[in-house]
Amino acid sequence: MSFSDGDQDVFFELWEERIPSSIREQEAVAQKLEFYLHIHFAIYLLKHAVGKPDKAALDKRIAYFKTYLETKGAALSQTTEFLPFYALPFVPNPMIHPSFKELFQDSWEFDLKTRLEEFLSATLKASDSPRLLTLYKENTQCSQETLQQLHQQLVESERKTMTYLKRFNKIQADYHNLIGVTAELVDSLEATVNGKMVRASLEQERGVS
Repeated sequence: MSFSDGDQDVFFELWEERIPSSIREQEAVAQKLEFYLHIHFAIYLLKHAVGKPDKAALDKRIAYFKTYLETKGAALSQTTEFLPFYALPFVPNPMIHPSFKELFQDSWEFDLKTRLEEFLSATLKASDSPRLLTLYKENTQCSQETLQQLHQQLVESERKTMTYLKRFNKIQADYHNLIGVTAELVDSLEATVNGKMVRASLEQERGVS
């Protein structure tokens, strides 16, 4: 079993493969268990190495744990139960630190293994039968997100449509005003031309007489 062997790469690959994301990301029991599992693998070499553990391998595990704390594990940073463990990657010798001495007792690892087995038994047994229900929930959540996105796009489209409609109405009003002004100019021009023609005709008549 990768838990007992300390093979965190294999363990967390199987963890993400077998435990549905809806459980891992939303259920507090799974999140807390995963946090302690990361601690288990981070300090594994300190507990089980014969002699002094390989520094490069240990640093790699601590860095892996630190990355987890800064990403997925960040959600639990406000919880009193887990707050002290955020200092674990920065403590030179956690085995003798008062806050972490319990982690290096055999009883702590045994209790964690028991909790893991109980969780896996309940979760995997439950996840086999309601697989369709899980898919339905995931698809429903996806559909709800899609509907929200479509609704936002619709609202934005309506807003743009109203803006374009207002611009069109203004252009149309300006067009009608322009037609009116043009008509008035044409009338004035015709009146001017007619006036000149009348005067020219009168002047001709006077010249003849």
